[in-house]
Amino acid sequence: MKILHVISSLDRKAGGPPVALAGLAIAQARRGASVSVAATFNRDAVHSLADELQTAGVEVSLIGPATGKFQNHRDIRPTLHRLIATADVVHIHTLWEEIQHQAAVIARKHRKPYVFVPHGMLDPWSLSQSRWAKRAYLELRLRRDLNGAMFIHALNADEAKLIEPLRLRTKCEIIPNGFTLTETSLPLPSGERAGVRGETPTADSLTPAESFGRTSSTGAPRLSPHPATPHRGEVLFKILSRPPPKKRGD
Repeated sequence: MKILHVISSLDRKAGGPPVALAGLAIAQARRGASVSVAATFNRDAVHSLADELQTAGVEVSLIGPATGKFQNHRDIRPTLHRLIATADVVHIHTLWEEIQHQAAVIARKHRKPYVFVPHGMLDPWSLSQSRWAKRAYLELRLRRDLNGAMFIHALNADEAKLIEPLRLRTKCEIIPNGFTLTETSLPLPSGERAGVRGETPTADSLTPAESFGRTSSTGAPRLSPHPATPHRGEVLFKILSRPPPKKRGD
């Protein structure tokens, strides 16, 4: 399976989404998928995370330096056309920049399935920041992009619930971020292991969204961020956490 991840920044200074993307992409590559990442960057970006991805066998296409509020660059469209044409699925991270919109538009043009992971950006608190600009963008561009997705990748049940007031046509699939530990003396949290060495989840134990990289009985690609068997001595387990209070809207 060929998986393309799209994001507006791979700089760790951009917060959690680039780090979550890198962990997911590396896990998929270790599982045997052909994984690539397309990302814009600005002039002061640090590329250490991109270097780590390439070292792990993930192809990285950096586009930039991007400028303006929407982080635009003339190479976004031709780069995405080239990469999406050969991808089986496109995983679009975050929402508000040009590269995410163009990825959705081009994926539809190539008839390729795509997934949006908003990383909490569709909850009421986040949408209340720069409220009128986001509302306009949502109605002019983003709603159509979200409604055209195969599903919305929510990180937990709270995030999925907070997206409901938008009345999107696309369903949410809940797939928590993975968390990887090398072998240490740290104890495992009881009841929250997705898989440890010697324990391999069966196909029946995975949700449709958690089967990223597998093939369904109909031949359609399934999407799973977690390797069925952890890499070497690593432990992979799910962290089921609630968003911080300011993002819960309660």
